[in-house]
Amino acid sequence: MALLAGAAIAAPKPMRVMSVNQCADQLIMLLLPPDRIASVTYLGRRAAVTPALAAKARGLKANQGLTEQALTDRPDLIVAGLYTTTTLRTLAKRAGIPVMELEPAEDFDAIRAQTLRLGEALGQQARARSLVARMDATLAELKRTAPPQPIKAIGWTGGRGVVGRRSLFDAILTAAGGYNPVADQDAFERTLDLEQLLSLKPQPDVLLYASGEPGGLAGPDNTRHPALVRAYGPRRLSYRQDAYQCGTPLAADEAVALRRSMLAAMRLPKVGLP
Repeated sequence: MALLAGAAIAAPKPMRVMSVNQCADQLIMLLLPPDRIASVTYLGRRAAVTPALAAKARGLKANQGLTEQALTDRPDLIVAGLYTTTTLRTLAKRAGIPVMELEPAEDFDAIRAQTLRLGEALGQQARARSLVARMDATLAELKRTAPPQPIKAIGWTGGRGVVGRRSLFDAILTAAGGYNPVADQDAFERTLDLEQLLSLKPQPDVLLYASGEPGGLAGPDNTRHPALVRAYGPRRLSYRQDAYQCGTPLAADEAVALRRSMLAAMRLPKVGLP
């Protein structure tokens, strides 16, 4: 059947998508079937935030973000981050390969917009809308069941400072029903050393640490300082750093897990300073 005069012709959706950014890895794996993914970064396997994504990543080709791999993988779209090398961008342009840049998503509004934007570019609009709808439903339930008083929680970086308001960490903490009383309103991080942390009055309800791997505390030795252990005891909680670095719809699930951990810790006795 002939096309009607003036009818728009939809652009073909990319069938071989290459990610050269760790956060793009996660979104692409959420949106696309494996046969449409040319490759993801080697970090995509290590930093996958769910067992299902980890299994999916293991079945995909991995890249190191090298310029030459943009040619050998033969993608028809490269999804990059803000800091993707100029060399790769230049080569892609010369080879006629479109490059889509994703900015860091540091709150749920940005996650929503970026997921829908990438879904549109990939021809996966329905899948993107479904992911966003599930995220929004989870956030709505968290809000409906929020604790009567926000849980005072500090995301401490192990001797250097605390995570500020302008971060995905703070967005997840807020959705979980938490509040960081010493976070800087306009920065990603503010300085707070061990002595300053121990002198806070009143003491936060829980103390959160970034963990490179699930279940383990990470950072300098002072994260296990005896005075800190005495002050917080079992109210010292770890969270998986990788899950708080990339803004995807799965961040809402991290908020659910964080609330459970914080409420469980709050049922334990507060040790306090001697």
